[in-house]
Amino acid sequence: MPDQLLANYQALIYKTLNRLGISKNHCYYDDYYQELSLKLLALADSFQGDPLGEDRFRFTAYVQKGLYWYLLDLLKARPLKHEIAVEEIMTVKESLAQPDSRMVSHHRLMAFYGAVDRHLDESDRQLFYLLADSSFSMTEIAELLGISRKTLYKRKAKLQDQLGSYKFLLKEG
Repeated sequence: MPDQLLANYQALIYKTLNRLGISKNHCYYDDYYQELSLKLLALADSFQGDPLGEDRFRFTAYVQKGLYWYLLDLLKARPLKHEIAVEEIMTVKESLAQPDSRMVSHHRLMAFYGAVDRHLDESDRQLFYLLADSSFSMTEIAELLGISRKTLYKRKAKLQDQLGSYKFLLKEG
């Protein structure tokens, strides 16, 4: 019966995802689809009537509301990708500013970061610190910011142009 329920009401899962703006490109699409499938089965268990028989229209209305509110709760519980906490950015900034004999002097690096902080707006500053942190891949950064990789590469090129005039701060001598 669970397979038959999922087969008959799969369209409601897709409709719910679409209604709340979760496309197939969304990084958590499969997770949300799975959660809604499990919720559909749970709703079928709690439904008083025959979801595959004469009560199917009443069940459809019941499931539509149940899935919608459940997904809405899931979305509220998960932080938005492009809203990265200021504390996280500061942690990355501090870790990048640690003096290292193989790199630019600490003083020069701090001067460069100061110029970055003054020159860039919040979203560009956020992008800069994510790009400077080598623990993130380009795909991960794109997902964190909620943008495509193509858009990320365009923003990176724009950022390089904006910061090109500050390279002198990093040069020794």
